[in-house]
Amino acid sequence: MGDGEDMAPASHEYQVGDCIRVKTEDENLIGQPSEAAKGRNGKILRRYTASSLRIPTIWWVGFDFGDPEPIAEDWLEPEKKD
Repeated sequence: MGDGEDMAPASHEYQVGDCIRVKTEDENLIGQPSEAAKGRNGKILRRYTASSLRIPTIWWVGFDFGDPEPIAEDWLEPEKKD
């Protein structure tokens, strides 16, 4: 962990319009999704621009239910195609 690289959040370089799946578990407590969103598929609507680089990238994610949610990128993974 000498150069700080291990502390950087995983980056998948998502873009607006990408279809994603919200993980059911992650060690990151910042930007945690609601219980209703965990394990669900959604679509990235826009990126939240934070004033600090010390927090993970946050994406607004839309679902087929309720309002969009701000969710940290660490909680997202590409949507699995069956």
